[in-house]
Amino acid sequence: MLEAEKAWVSRHRIPVIIVAGVVVAVAVVRLSPVFQECVGTNQPDYQSGALYQLIAEFVGRLWWCGGIFSRENGGAITAFASVAIGVFTLTLWRATNKLWEAGEKQSKILLKSADAVIAAERARFHVVIQSHNLLSFISLATMYDNSGQMPTRGDISIHCHFTNYGRGPGLIREISYGMHLSELPPEHAIYSVVRQAPREYMVPSLGTTERYICESTQMFDSLQSAIDIRSGRLLVWFFGRFDYVDFVTNSPQVHRFLMRYIQTESGQWRFQTFDYKNYNQST
Repeated sequence: MLEAEKAWVSRHRIPVIIVAGVVVAVAVVRLSPVFQECVGTNQPDYQSGALYQLIAEFVGRLWWCGGIFSRENGGAITAFASVAIGVFTLTLWRATNKLWEAGEKQSKILLKSADAVIAAERARFHVVIQSHNLLSFISLATMYDNSGQMPTRGDISIHCHFTNYGRGPGLIREISYGMHLSELPPEHAIYSVVRQAPREYMVPSLGTTERYICESTQMFDSLQSAIDIRSGRLLVWFFGRFDYVDFVTNSPQVHRFLMRYIQTESGQWRFQTFDYKNYNQST
């Protein structure tokens, strides 16, 4: 019940302040000796005259006594009026400030909704690995696991494409990648632009690019590298970026990725996404 009363007062703050001010003013006037003396001296005669004349005389005397009270207490009245104006101004400012805050909140909600709509409609690309030749090196390491010095040469070759999982089309700008053989992820990425020019410049929603062949610059000098990969002492890191223009926002975007080649608990070998530094910070 108390909360309901507080809510009612909050909704009718200005009328309540006005009524309270009038009540206080009447109380002050009624308790003033100057006003009471004036009214007593000019008390109308209720024994004679018509009712409307008596009312007119009564109101006139009250008006006259009010004027006398005003002259005698001008400073107090001015101070009271200043306080009332200040309270009214403060109340109005608070109400205006709340309206402004509500408008700002609504504007932010609308902006977030618009951003969400754009994010849902724009193009978004992700890398998909189709095939690679790492299993052939793993097979050699399995057959000759005690022959690390056996000479073997070859490049790691990864075939991949990019799929547009967004609702809008995207325009291919550039595709670059890199590979690194180490136990830990590379600290400094060195990207190489794919040598083949992309044919599908415009990729629609759920469309895919052509297959791209990414080859490593670190060749196996011996079988030891393959043995270390098989044992987990050495990892193959595959990273890259896909630069494109999104047609919904008409602005350049980029998809970055970082993957490592590992053996799962089920014994299968696969590339797995690895989160490290800004390698996966796509726009």
